[in-house]
Amino acid sequence: MRNSQGSIQELAGAGSPITMSHRPTPSVSSYMKSCGDFTKETKQERMRGYLRKYHQNPANRRKHEAHGIVHEALKSGRLIRADACEKCGHPTVEAHHENYSKPLKVNWLCRKCHKALHRKTHCLRGHPLTPDTVYMRPNGERICSQCAIDRVQTYRDAKKKDRA
Repeated sequence: MRNSQGSIQELAGAGSPITMSHRPTPSVSSYMKSCGDFTKETKQERMRGYLRKYHQNPANRRKHEAHGIVHEALKSGRLIRADACEKCGHPTVEAHHENYSKPLKVNWLCRKCHKALHRKTHCLRGHPLTPDTVYMRPNGERICSQCAIDRVQTYRDAKKKDRA
């Protein structure tokens, strides 16, 4: 192969084999500099910003403080962890607050019962979320079937309007 400066063999030297080592390889640091959005520092800064914003919300601040009070009370012995879930009797439990202004008043629930307690029962438009009315996306997200039907119908109506 020839170019304006001679063949590759001439450039590399008459007796030397041509290998990939003759090409300069970009260093990891130069790659990281060119992809500035994905550096470790940027991720840490984003997380710090998120946490700062999260803790500025008064509701989240109370929640965080209540969790800390429960943790300290468990360490000091003022609060004793239950042996089993209050609903199903599962041996592994976690604390649930009905009211964050009363941080030491907790219900001891297993993970499954705790998640079920927090699970939404209705969509934002007020449709009930039951196994018959929920579509599960492949990523595990629950979608209200009636809302999905309404969105499709609205889209089709808009398309018909545009054609006319």
